[in-house]
This record gives sequence, structure tokens and C-alpha cells, in this order.
Amino acid sequence: MGLLWGWKGEIFSFYAGDITALDEPEEYASYFQWLESQPYEKIVWIAGNHDGCIANRKVRIPKDGKIEYRQDSGTEYKGLKIWGSPWPPTF
Repeated sequence: MGLLWGWKGEIFSFYAGDITALDEPEEYASYFQWLESQPYEKIVWIAGNHDGCIANRKVRIPKDGKIEYRQDSGTEYKGLKIWGSPWPPTF
């Protein structure tokens, strides 16, 4: 995996989903390495509804560096407020 679309910036915030093929804890290590390599000052991400290992805390989520995970919580970066929740609405 390389750079995300070749973009660079201060903050990248996104809602993920199906990050791994089988939602196995071992699969997340390469994802976190790739995410950390992206050229952003701050990365805020939210797991998707199929990322059970993240939502159920079966995987250690890096808490240092520029990556910040949000699950039913918010954060603020340079005045931008971001709320994250992996639960989809009921339709």
C-alpha cells in the first residue's frame, strides 16, 4: 500500500469499514503501519460496522503519534470538531 491518493495535508478524518479481510487481530498491524505512514499531521479515524476487533477492543489501537481513534467520542483539532461512532443508523 502506498500514499493515499498522493494527497498531503494537516488532517485526514475518515470512516473506515472492512479494514481487513477476515477481521482477525493479526491483520490490523499492517493497517496501522500504513496509516502512520500517510503524510498528515493528524489522522482521526472511525472503525466501520464490520470492524468488530476494533469496536470490541480485541486489537491494541496505537495511542501515540498522529493517529487518533474515535468510538462514541469526539475530538478537536485546530478548532475542527469531529465525532466518531462505528454504529450505523437503523433504516
